[in-house]
Amino acid sequence: RTMWVAESGLVCKTAYGVKALHTIILTLETHYSLTQGMSYNIPKVDKILPNHGPTPGNTTVTLSGSGFGVTTYASDIKIGSTSLWEQKWVSDSSMLAMSRVGCGFALDV
Repeated sequence: RTMWVAESGLVCKTAYGVKALHTIILTLETHYSLTQGMSYNIPKVDKILPNHGPTPGNTTVTLSGSGFGVTTYASDIKIGSTSLWEQKWVSDSSMLAMSRVGCGFALDV
C-alpha cells in the first residue's frame, strides 16, 4: 500500500519478510524512476531453553528473541551442524524445535 503525503514524499508499507535485500522501485508516470535496496533486521536469539539436554535428544528447545517473522518461512535451526526436528514458528519472538541425538558441549545454535 502506498500513500502520497506531500509533493516530496510517499509512504509505502512493505510486506512481511526476513533477511534478504529487497529492491524497491518507484516510478512516477513515465518521467522518473528510482531503484533502492531495503532489508529486514536479521533474527536475534536472546534465550535458549533448556540450554542443555540429554545425549539421546528428543528435548523440546524454545528459542526466544526477535525478528523471527510474522509467519512460518523457510528456517533452519541447528545445534552445531545438526538441524533440529519439528521446527515450528510460534511468533516474531518465539520458535520451537526438537533436539536430535547428539554429543558435545557449548555448541552454537
